[in-house]
Amino acid sequence: MSLECIDRRVLGAVRCLDATTGSLLSNPMLVKAKGINFGRNRSGYYVILGAPGYPSLQAHTSVFQQPLATPALGSVTVELQVSDPSGQYLPRLYNLPLPRDPLPQNADRSNSLFQPADILLYPTPIAHTAPGWAVIRATVREDGINPQRLPWSLIRVVPNSSSVVSDEPLSDSIDLDETNNKLHITLDGTSRELSLPSGSRSRELVVNEINNAINQAFGGGVQLNYAELTETNQLAISTDSSAQFSSIRVRANSALGFLTDVPLAIARGMADWRGEALVAVPGIPVTTWETGETEDASPMKNEISVTLDIVFDPVLKKISDQADLSILSNPNKGYIPNPDVLETRWHDLHDLPSDSISYQLASGLDRADILSVTFN
Repeated sequence: MSLECIDRRVLGAVRCLDATTGSLLSNPMLVKAKGINFGRNRSGYYVILGAPGYPSLQAHTSVFQQPLATPALGSVTVELQVSDPSGQYLPRLYNLPLPRDPLPQNADRSNSLFQPADILLYPTPIAHTAPGWAVIRATVREDGINPQRLPWSLIRVVPNSSSVVSDEPLSDSIDLDETNNKLHITLDGTSRELSLPSGSRSRELVVNEINNAINQAFGGGVQLNYAELTETNQLAISTDSSAQFSSIRVRANSALGFLTDVPLAIARGMADWRGEALVAVPGIPVTTWETGETEDASPMKNEISVTLDIVFDPVLKKISDQADLSILSNPNKGYIPNPDVLETRWHDLHDLPSDSISYQLASGLDRADILSVTFN
């Protein structure tokens, strides 16, 4: 009698999640990448069984005792293409860095070989929705004499807030240089990037500089108080007391205490090749409560105010709003969007056309609308 050893080392796995709910999609998706072999397991994960198109990665599949030192972790980016045969979710691209970290002590990290990479799939206009969701069935277009539909536009839903507070308190002395002296602020959909002087100085002086920069960027002629320190030395930025603005957003800047964008997007969606989109937002309260001068709180409204960010890839051909879609062929055939890359380019590089729209959402309200934008 002889023993036969059968073993296999894989290179990682991905799983497909519903972008609206974050839940694992149980229906099989088509996941592929050039030079990569996938296999779907019982957990619904798409396991990378081999990489014959990448010899340096393929070498990892036959080494067990000691992981190879090359290539470096995450140094090889593999572009995955994901599509849904049922038509409930839009196709997309996803960039997966390989190899994954094989060390068991790092198994809880997002880049670990033992953790699947999550791919968010966005609903098509015919996707199922649930009771209680706020749903926008939108036609996304650029306004003008001849309105143009904007295929494959990314739509971000951000709740409006009249004030933001940094995640961490400011240090007694703050060092600013060209890597961290920019603060990106949006008031009522109008964005400005504020540049602060480089150098080391007290937090009180920095806060005063931020307040002056906001006044200068957003005009008005009157010096108003936007920025201040809280009792715990956090940076608080709010809309001005004159009620000229009603909502404010600030992008992450760790030197100024903002570890993430505030407020964060609560939902995202994408338009299809025709510029038609379904954006679903679960978790909207049936009623929102406001507190007046008395101690009694009463429901004042059943809607919340949000901002819709519309981001468009300029390599795409726009579609005339007068076109007969029933006979029109896809002018961008072969294009598959990568929502993560679109958002990164919009957020970090500022090299994509975009616009913001004020909007109202309500629990259980399913509405059809035209989202018209104007690009600068």
